[in-house]
Amino acid sequence: MRRWDEGNIFEALLEGWKQGLRNVWWIVDYNRQSLDAVVREGLWSRFEAMFRNFGWDVVILKYGTVLEAAFAEPGGEKLRQWIDDCPNQLYSALTYQGGAAWRRRLLDDIGDQGEVTKLIERRTDAELAALMTNLAGHDLPTLLDAFEATNHDRPTCFIAYTIKGYALPFQGHKDNHAGLMTPAQLTAFRSAMNVREGHEWDEFEGLALPGQTLRDFLARVPFAAAGRRRLRCRPSSTCPSPAPCRRKRASAIS
Repeated sequence: MRRWDEGNIFEALLEGWKQGLRNVWWIVDYNRQSLDAVVREGLWSRFEAMFRNFGWDVVILKYGTVLEAAFAEPGGEKLRQWIDDCPNQLYSALTYQGGAAWRRRLLDDIGDQGEVTKLIERRTDAELAALMTNLAGHDLPTLLDAFEATNHDRPTCFIAYTIKGYALPFQGHKDNHAGLMTPAQLTAFRSAMNVREGHEWDEFEGLALPGQTLRDFLARVPFAAAGRRRLRCRPSSTCPSPAPCRRKRASAIS
């Protein structure tokens, strides 16, 4: 995540409060990692307090729809509590290690040979890994619901939980800031995304809907319907020649 302890962040919030800032959304991508480490526990609460102190509404977006559905299953509340209590370091490590590691840790910590165990064992390793990484910042229905529910002009901060490097082989790893996939990993990722080799830069490559259907839809959305949004600069004008600089000669004082 970005450096939210830099002075210009506080200055911007203070200036917005002084000027009565309205009709602004600020989305914090809260992946609990910095450049080369995992952040200190509870940093999100500092963000929340900071924005609220300057008069912002704050919306915490933590869990996606798949996790919320699992929480509604028998034993789901124990799973929610385990995630809420899980340290950032451990969560990041398990995210990197994958489904088998999630299974071992969850069964050791909250397995009960009953409802919680069944909730975990109903899922394959891949399904369990997908479940445990279904955070709200990656879940489009959750984001859309939150955005559509914000129907006022007060400045609003959305703190959206995410995973750094989401869906990549090094997701969650503390050193993944400049991580690169190997050729084999890249081939597997391209296949998983349904992207044909040599077509990586094709518009809408890998998507199920026909390209023209998507173009027609994008042309109708309010963002684009009003026409060109990029402003044009005025024609260049010729600057007048600078006036000659006349210096007065200093008089000698006898």
